[in-house]
Amino acid sequence: MRVKKLLKSPLLQIALDTPSTVFVSEVLRQIPTSDRIIIETGTPLIKKYGLKIIRHIRREIKDAFVIADLKTLDVGKLEARLAYEESADGAVVSGLAPRQTIEEFLRECKNLHMYGVVDMIAVHDPIKVIKSIDILPDIVILHRGIDEELQKTLSLPLIKRIKKKADEHLLVAIAGGVDLFGAKKALRYGADIIVVGRYVTESKNPRNATTELLSLIERRNY
Repeated sequence: MRVKKLLKSPLLQIALDTPSTVFVSEVLRQIPTSDRIIIETGTPLIKKYGLKIIRHIRREIKDAFVIADLKTLDVGKLEARLAYEESADGAVVSGLAPRQTIEEFLRECKNLHMYGVVDMIAVHDPIKVIKSIDILPDIVILHRGIDEELQKTLSLPLIKRIKKKADEHLLVAIAGGVDLFGAKKALRYGADIIVVGRYVTESKNPRNATTELLSLIERRNY
């Protein structure tokens, strides 16, 4: 049994989406050590290398907290277990999946002592999804996709509405083109996890970009 708990929020999640192990290693070697950091194996990365990419990440950062962004749409129980077998600490199911798939996925995550995550990308009414399922996730991600960043704003007011409807222990993450300014705004609205990708991974200095975000989170002065 593998039990790893996240530190009390807020937390920083770094999404690794570029499908290159060389690129991933270069970024990870510049990430400062912090128990407030979550490493996300992005969907493109998993599609190219499979879930074994998690082992690659652990060779770079042994004690990393790793979430596998599967965006599962079917066979929820199976895909959650596959992530567990490759040592993931958490895994992601799509909020667009059928209710039964979401519930099977989250139930298996709980059985395996993993964090179950629901990604609400392209979901019209995240609260409706949460209310429809019998088992709640550990994390809900309000996610603006890369392809829609110019047309759609992040629904930050949803953070408090979700927390009112759900268990007090549920964490709400914000993702999609988040930079330092966006992180500050999301934190003011009560976000528990700030998910950043290109702001860190495509920075000239990923270490400085990460340190800047960690400093914002830790000082709680938004």
